[in-house]
Amino acid sequence: MDPTLSVSKGVFVFKNGGNFKNKKRTPSKKVSCILGEETTKEPFYRKYSETWEQFKSDIETLQKESNTQILEDLVKYVGNVDKLANILPVAALLTGINQPDHEDQFATLSHRIKESINSSVAIIKARDAAHLKNAIESLVFEVIQNQDDDNRESKRLRKTKLNMDMLKPDFESFNPLVLQDFILILSSYSQRIPIALILGVATAVSALHSALPYHVTSKINLRIFQTQSAPLGLNEILEKVILSPKQNFHLSGKAFKFLTHIFLFYDFSIAGFIHSFKYCLMEHFLQGNVMALCSNYEESLKYINKFDHEEFEYIRRLPSFRPYVESLQDYQKIIDILTDDEY
Repeated sequence: MDPTLSVSKGVFVFKNGGNFKNKKRTPSKKVSCILGEETTKEPFYRKYSETWEQFKSDIETLQKESNTQILEDLVKYVGNVDKLANILPVAALLTGINQPDHEDQFATLSHRIKESINSSVAIIKARDAAHLKNAIESLVFEVIQNQDDDNRESKRLRKTKLNMDMLKPDFESFNPLVLQDFILILSSYSQRIPIALILGVATAVSALHSALPYHVTSKINLRIFQTQSAPLGLNEILEKVILSPKQNFHLSGKAFKFLTHIFLFYDFSIAGFIHSFKYCLMEHFLQGNVMALCSNYEESLKYINKFDHEEFEYIRRLPSFRPYVESLQDYQKIIDILTDDEY
């Protein structure tokens, strides 16, 4: 047998005159909640959503009011960048020791700069700038990505002269040698391109002087901005929002102490405290429809009229219900409250 001959087996598809067309897929519906519709319509879930949205709105409004002035001053400084020979405008934003919140703060700042002035903003993080090459690549990528987000906007940007603003949220995490070379490169282009650099400093201004030697600091025009410290910010949120008398939901003493201890002894993160508070709110309302009574008097009456026997029994077993029953003097009234759901 000729060694070059072989037998091959295969599977072949014949259309046989058939016309197969790709059927258009119907777009899937967007799911706003992973819970079923039977859950989202329950009183406890509706009340939870309403309560959390109220807390969230009040906190965001308060934080916006607290940081408005410092952000306006910073944006004004960035917008009035002067071209100086080999001098780079640098703004040091003292954010305090609340590292987990830095990204949110700088995202807000970036959005405010884009709204206020015609500027291309690049946020460069320490993990993306281990070496000078990585830092330059991150800068170029951020600028190109920002301009490609909207085609119309990118066309307009190419026709106008742009400011370029670089934000570094985690200054202490950067390699000092990389940061020094990066600043020197930017300063060499500062006369041709309006460039401003914003550094997020978590500790103190002395960290800048420790990381940047004289031959680098002589190439920058430094200005200091300071945001509200994390303890003061949390204290303001507690007084004006979470512990406000207008709120129907309040933390217990143990839960409040636990959350404040985590904040003070671990991370100084306001965002972390708010997320933990949301979890407490969620845990409270998910116990059942009885927790929907955490509302005003008129709404509570509407919910009570829809309760069944098991939900009334749940109310009778609550620790706060016993002192009320013991305070009653009429024995018949006590019996009716404990046995009659229609009372």
